[in-house]
Amino acid sequence: RGAGIPAFFLRACDVAASGVAGAMTEPNALRTWKATATRAVFFLDAIDEAWLEGHDLERVLLRFAQEVDPATRSLQLVLSSRNGLWTSADNARLVRTLALASEDPPIRILRLEPLSLEDVRLYARANGVGDSDAFVAAIRRDELEQVLLDMRPPDARVLVDYWRHHGGFGTWSEMLEASI
Repeated sequence: RGAGIPAFFLRACDVAASGVAGAMTEPNALRTWKATATRAVFFLDAIDEAWLEGHDLERVLLRFAQEVDPATRSLQLVLSSRNGLWTSADNARLVRTLALASEDPPIRILRLEPLSLEDVRLYARANGVGDSDAFVAAIRRDELEQVLLDMRPPDARVLVDYWRHHGGFGTWSEMLEASI
């Protein structure tokens, strides 16, 4: 958003249950974007959590495709899921469901190694958190250590930015949405 590109944060289980417009906090922004030929970025969060709530990937993608029409629109779709849950079958399902070109589809899977709590402490200190001990203590107190089991550098930035703006932590989805 800061670069002037429309960006939308959507929870996968909300898209599966209510569609894209129903999952948005600002549905007018979607209508405005659809009336243009501008490229947009969609961040579809927590594919794994949608699965745990009984929504499979295909259902999420079908609801997304019905409202956004990714085959004819200029967009970047970022899907988030816990590490190791994405399979080659999911790639094929993504190509088929979103009607992407099947030869050399524009899909790239990137995996980052998890950070340790000490890595996160150092990152926080280097990025303006004055009391990194209080920051780490809050991670422990708010039971965010589970998040650390699969934390990557962009996740650490989400924690640090949220902490610097709010002086504490929210839910993971609240912190991700605030970071977009």
